Amino acid sequence: MYKKVIIIIVTSFLLLTTPTYANHTNITAVIENIMPAVVEIFSERHPVMVDDMQKSKEQQGGFHIRDKQKQDRSKEPMHHGSGFVISADGYVITNAHVIDNVFDGNGIVYVIFKNYEEYETELVNYDIESDIALLKIKDYNQKFPFVVWGKTPEVGDKAIAIGSPMNLSFTATFGNVSAIDRLVTRAPVFVPFIQTDTSINPGNSGGPLFNSAGKLIGINTMI
Repeated sequence: MYKKVIIIIVTSFLLLTTPTYANHTNITAVIENIMPAVVEIFSERHPVMVDDMQKSKEQQGGFHIRDKQKQDRSKEPMHHGSGFVISADGYVITNAHVIDNVFDGNGIVYVIFKNYEEYETELVNYDIESDIALLKIKDYNQKFPFVVWGKTPEVGDKAIAIGSPMNLSFTATFGNVSAIDRLVTRAPVFVPFIQTDTSINPGNSGGPLFNSAGKLIGINTMI
């Protein structure tokens, strides 16, 4: 008898506390479909021995101030950003500046999915000028969800940014495409920047920009 009472009480409690959700809209269905292909990225630099630090300082002797500032950023212990999977076998794209503290091989980069699965990656290649880096998840026996490439957007198209800004993991923000083929100071002319009023903050770097159909149209790179 006591067991029956307990079961009834627990069941009633679950019914009262289980949240209810509105029916899917078109946009929520799109978010549900594309979110599994987005990752949070942590680039962790290993501590450097004192002798190595001294050698590094000696090598920097002839650098200009701006070069030293870049060098200091590359020695930061932890970088955080976003990225997205582009193939079922685990290739991931992010911004080069998200992981530039491990370009010398002294550290690890790992990615975390929305379902909390975490994987270490290896750096395949990067290009500082266009701020692109390609990673490969170190798991050859698993298939991963990946993004689908879209066409070049038009001004006025809806846009969705997904990333982990300000340590708020897997945040989706919404806006419009404000301009295309923007030229940005200090960026190479061969990189076609998309301007958007979609909210983007530190931590969004390297994350995907989607159109309203959930197709990839860009990479969130700078504010």
